[in-house]
Amino acid sequence: CPKTDFHHRTITMNIAILNFTHIGTLICNLPLIKRIRERYPQAKITLFTCRRNGVINDIITQQYGVSTICLNHDLTGFKRYVSIIQLACKFYKKFDIGFCGLEPRKTDHIALALLCKESFAYCENNWHSKLITHQIPFTKMGYSYLHQSQFCANVAPPSTTISPDEWPVFHLQFNKKLLKHKFVLPENEILIYYSLENNRETSTLSESRLLKIIRTLKNNITFNLIINSSKPIPPSLVKKLTLITNTFPVQTKEFSEFLELLSVCDLCLLGDGGTSHIAAALNIPEVVLFGATSTTNWQPLSNKSAILFDQFNVNNIPIDDIVNAILQKIKSAPSP
Repeated sequence: CPKTDFHHRTITMNIAILNFTHIGTLICNLPLIKRIRERYPQAKITLFTCRRNGVINDIITQQYGVSTICLNHDLTGFKRYVSIIQLACKFYKKFDIGFCGLEPRKTDHIALALLCKESFAYCENNWHSKLITHQIPFTKMGYSYLHQSQFCANVAPPSTTISPDEWPVFHLQFNKKLLKHKFVLPENEILIYYSLENNRETSTLSESRLLKIIRTLKNNITFNLIINSSKPIPPSLVKKLTLITNTFPVQTKEFSEFLELLSVCDLCLLGDGGTSHIAAALNIPEVVLFGATSTTNWQPLSNKSAILFDQFNVNNIPIDDIVNAILQKIKSAPSP
């Protein structure tokens, strides 16, 4: 990183942080936001996000002391350039420093150049990288050895190692007894959560595989299963699962409801994705299945996560391995 007086500034500044990606990436970006907030306690920090990750903006605002501006779309297609121009019309050079800890992208570079007097971002040998005043060289080989949170944080010097006390934690208060009543869930029995939604096909269990896992698990312990989605849950799947164990299908249309439901669960069985990072931030024990995606880059930041991996698809992971990981997590967790 070029020499800069970044470390020595004490004046109040306007700082921009860009993260127009998915919710899991935004959660991995929180250690960078925490560092910048601690380094500049008097600065006005604004986080720019988009629709797909804006659901946690309120949490970030409350816990990290930053303002958030969320686009009403996902910054894709031609519309992303229209949005950048609209942002520039409103915030042109308003920010003293801007950060983007993501892989080099043209839209991020253009936005930083228009919004910020100085900018820190990963760059390659292309025209839009020249718009960045403090260029951090990007190589795919170098990135492959880093967790996404460390990669994001390295955009802001000094590039020290992310420590566990910097891991994202959502300090949310829920009355679990009332929530279990709200969702019609048993109070004093083990609740295992499974999400039907995942945008990675290689990290999604097939129906037959899920049924085998639940059946094998039921042979070892007594538990209740919560299956969750923001969309209608197939009745046929519910019927098959109910024949194995007590199953509670819960459709959560609002993100706040999803957080409430997640908070009452004793353990989550999840495919790699945003929900695994949210569960980690809520300090919920979880077994996370990775198919093809790098665990080095994307495993949840939690000491309560068990990670299982197959280089092609999670349906290749032995059922006994998954069940044993679940049993181990339940054994080590406090009773409900």
